[in-house]
Amino acid sequence: MSNQEEKLIISELINRCWKDEAFKKEFIANPKKVLTENGVEVEDGVEYKVADLSDSNAKYITIPKPPKAGELSEEDLDDVSGGWFGLFGDGYAIAVK
Repeated sequence: MSNQEEKLIISELINRCWKDEAFKKEFIANPKKVLTENGVEVEDGVEYKVADLSDSNAKYITIPKPPKAGELSEEDLDDVSGGWFGLFGDGYAIAVK
């Protein structure tokens, strides 16, 4: 699945959260399960978190892992830039730790 396809599915999930409070609670409680059920490939050993910002005036800033000494691989560069992070609409952020 391409990154673009994944973002589209996640956008659709967020849209559903705005319309269905029970689904939103399930997505927050079990993001891996919801993502998998909707065709998003999740990585083993990776923790997925969904933050509900819709009722908050808070802004979240993610602090990425520090770079390793020496040259950085493409994977390390992704980690330094915060890994994968998506902000959709004005309320939801999903980060992969």
